[in-house]
Formats: sequence, structure tokens, C-alpha cells
Amino acid sequence: RPASGDIMELRKKLQEGSPCPVCGSTHHPVIHTPPAPGDPITETIAALTLQLQQLTTRKTAYAASEKQLNQLRQQLLQLHKELTEAEQSRTDILGRQKLAETQIVREESICAESKEALNKSLSAANRLFGNDEWQKGWQQDPDSFRDTLTTFARQWHENTERLQQLQREQSARKAECESFASFLPSLTKEVEDATLRYEKNRTELSALQAERSKLLSGKPADQIEQEYGRRKEELKERLKRLQAVQTEQSGIADQLRGISEQIARDLDKASEDLQFRRKALSDWSESWNREHEGETLETLLPRVTQEKNEYAFRLRSNTENKQKIASQQKELEECRRESERWAKLNDLAGSADGAKFRRIAQGYTLDVLLNYANVQLRDLSRRYRLERVPETLALQVIDRDMCDEIRTVHSLSGGESFLVSLALALGLSSLSSNRMKVESLFIDEGFGSLDADTLRIAMDALESLRTQGRKIGVISHVQEMTERIPVQIRVSRAGNGRSYLEVL
Repeated sequence: RPASGDIMELRKKLQEGSPCPVCGSTHHPVIHTPPAPGDPITETIAALTLQLQQLTTRKTAYAASEKQLNQLRQQLLQLHKELTEAEQSRTDILGRQKLAETQIVREESICAESKEALNKSLSAANRLFGNDEWQKGWQQDPDSFRDTLTTFARQWHENTERLQQLQREQSARKAECESFASFLPSLTKEVEDATLRYEKNRTELSALQAERSKLLSGKPADQIEQEYGRRKEELKERLKRLQAVQTEQSGIADQLRGISEQIARDLDKASEDLQFRRKALSDWSESWNREHEGETLETLLPRVTQEKNEYAFRLRSNTENKQKIASQQKELEECRRESERWAKLNDLAGSADGAKFRRIAQGYTLDVLLNYANVQLRDLSRRYRLERVPETLALQVIDRDMCDEIRTVHSLSGGESFLVSLALALGLSSLSSNRMKVESLFIDEGFGSLDADTLRIAMDALESLRTQGRKIGVISHVQEMTERIPVQIRVSRAGNGRSYLEVL
């Protein structure tokens, strides 16, 4: 039906002498005899237009099916070529081929039916338009022909949907504006409060910056250290006082909380009592009026006034207690934050004898020493690497030949222990050489427990240190070392408890 409306609109726009946008004819006999609404010709035109659209859709589907048919035929040829290489998947390919042939037969049948329906529709359209000139315009530009017939209906639907969407958006915007308007006073107050807090924080920041700039100006390090120690003692005393105050404030807060809960219970009880008394007063007034007509209630006024004053006093006392509790709660929170800050400092580096801070400093120094020692140990033996036992000052050995197995230093043999000790001694000399240069190294014994390979490695390491400019002194009774040491100072016995030195 919408298509018939579009055709009627197009017919109304036709003018004698002007070409038709559909068939191109300048003579339009149909405008002289406009069909009435509900005319069979109009309904036939609408039905034929709808059928024409369906046939166009089927034609497009036929083209896609024909394209798919060509693709399937190409796949069939490719499958025949790969038949020798894919014998295992032959059954699946044959099934696809049969399915494709079935689909081809089905598509050919559909195409035949579509062609027959298209021919019928074209014949009916020719009878409707009086000639087949309109087919030239449709065949030349079918999209324009179809778009012209459906533009009005589509525009109307789009405008309707757009109007509904704008109405929904207007309702949403209106609700959003109302919501923003309701939040505006509170947001304004929050902005003012934030501005005040910002000004206060900026003032405090300026004061703190000025205080920090004056903190170390012109003072020697000893005086600053003394002041730091004195300040530390004062802070310890203050921490003790704050802890005592926190304990006291906790008791006061618990006491005030109990008082507040008691006042709340009293208020609830008073409210229930007041309701009960009001009901009793109403009942009593009714019975009084029934029993004593015309008599006043002046005798009841003093008692009611007194009860009112008592309730007002209780409400005022409750308000004052709430204010006191709020101020004390704020002070308690500040004390708790101060206590937590000092407790964190105490957990990090605080102890009565300074052992915790000393262990931290020793741990850092030991880590640096182990880095230097591992550099030397790589030259002596690439098998081992030294590490510090976590959270302690003890040492452990990583055995790389055993998949980085962690071993204790007590599990090392005599030769391995000597290499580790030599690496630590060399690392200690490297650690000390940051401020002074250590050029001499003396080793007293320690070579007697080494096997031949380990002794060779140790001597190679000492020879490497000697070539770097260091003087190495070795005290040993191992005979094999005399072959590697060119300069020797030998102590020989002379008898009678005496001895003499001999430089070789």
C-alpha cells in the first residue's frame, strides 16, 4: 500500500509536455483520468510494484546464487586436483559436492520460477502503463526507479522515528535538568566548603614551606643532630602522652556513647510516655466533660507545663551531649591518626637500643659487599653465587650447577669454603676502596685443604690480582705453591731455638 501512495504522488506531479521520470514520455494520458482511491487499477499497480520489488530481490539473490555456483564449481575443480593428496577427506568432499549440486538444482528451480514470475509481472506492468517504454528507464537505472518509488515512504518513517527519538531525548534532558537543579544547592555548598578548605590548606602549606626553608639555614650538622635527638626524645614523651590521652579519650568516648544511648532510650521512653499521657488526657478530658460539665481544667495546667519544661530540658541536654560527643570524637580521631603515624615509624625503624635500624643499615652494607664478592667469585668459580638469607645477616650459597639450589655455607667443602672466603675478602677490599685504595693482601695459611684443581684456581686468581697492581703476601707450608711464587721469603731453622730469613 505505501508503494501505491508513492505512485499517486508521482502521478500528481506529472505535467503535460514534461518528460516522465520513469518512462521519459512527454504525453501523460493518465493525468486526465485520475483513478479514484480504491480503484482496481491503483491496487493492481501497488501489487505489481510490490511484486516487482520481490522479483528484484529474487534477481539479486539469483545473481548471488550464480556467483556462489561459480565459486562452488571452482572449489569442485580444486577438490578434484587435491583428490590424490587428500584421500582421507574424500567422503567429506563428495558430501559437499552433492550438497552443492542439490543447492544448484534448487537455485536453478528458484531462478526459473523467478523468471516466470518476472515475465508475468512485466506483462502486467506493460498492460498497466500501456506500453513497455517504462522498462527502458527501469533497466537503465533500476536503483533510481526503485528509490523514487520508495523515497517518500522511507522519509516519512525516518521523520517519524526521528520525532519519537527527539521526544525521548527531550524527556531525558528535562529529567536530567530537574536532577541537576535539585543537586545544584548542595553542589554549590560543597564548592564553597572546598574553597574554604583549599584556602586553609594553602595557608597551612605556605606556613609549612616557610618553616621548612628555615629548618637547616646556617646551622651545623652537630647542632642539628643534637636537636634531632632532643626532638626525638620529646616526640617519644609526646607519644606516651598521646597514648595515655587516647586511652582516656576511648574511655570518655565509651562513656559518652553510653550516655547518648541512655538519652536516646530515655527519649523513646519519654515519647511513648507522652503519647500515653496524651491519650490518657484525651480520655480523661472526655470523661471529665461528661461527669463535670462546665468545669475548667486550670488545675491540670501547672502539671502539664512542668512536664513540658522537663521534656524541653531533656531535649536541650541531649543536643548539648551530642555536640560534646562530636567534638570529642573529632579530637579522638586526630589523636588516633597521630598515634598511628608514630606507630608506623616505630614499626619501621624504632627500638630502644637502635638494633632494628642497625640491622637495616648492616643489611644494606652486606648486600653491597655481596655484590662485590660475587664479582670476584665469578672469576674464582662460576658455580657459586652468594646471597643474604632474607630478613637476616646470614649467608647462603646458590649452586648454579644444581639448578640454582640454595645451600648453606656449612655444606661447602674445604676448598669451596676457601674460595668463598677469598671472594669475600676481595669484595671487602673493593668495598673499602671507595674512599681509599687497598693495594696489599695477606693470606695466612688456608691452602693446605685445597685439592690440585682448586689450588690452581686460587693461584690463578691471586696472579690476576697481582697483575692488577696489588701486592699479595701468602704464608703457607704447601710445597706446590713454591713453583708458582717467584719471590719468596723462607724461614729456616738455625738450631738452639733460632731461625733466619732467606729471600729467594
